[in-house]
Amino acid sequence: MLSRLILRLACFTVIFSSLTSITFANNEAAVSGDTLKGMTITELANFDGQGGRKAYVAVDSVIYDVTDVKAWKGGKHKGNKAGKDVTAKIAKAPHGKSTLKKLNKVGKLIATPVVTDTTQN
Repeated sequence: MLSRLILRLACFTVIFSSLTSITFANNEAAVSGDTLKGMTITELANFDGQGGRKAYVAVDSVIYDVTDVKAWKGGKHKGNKAGKDVTAKIAKAPHGKSTLKKLNKVGKLIATPVVTDTTQN
């Protein structure tokens, strides 16, 4: 009896720990431990949708995956390019930010760390 309970508890622990995130339809994380990867604007530039690379864009510091969006084929959409922060441009778009609800959030835009030389007097 005790061994069954221990086995069930072990199985539950394995299953629960393997769940890294549960998301709702609006892409908000249901598990508080789910965090988006921080990415600088320089790192974001690597996701330009060219040469088989994924296509990401940032809006209001949230990074979205537009790789499989037909309108973003080749990492370009109406003069915009993937791998960039398009916050200012999406505000002027006919669809506005409403289209973001359909996209997967893949990261969070962070400031580029400033490295200072502390060895100088």
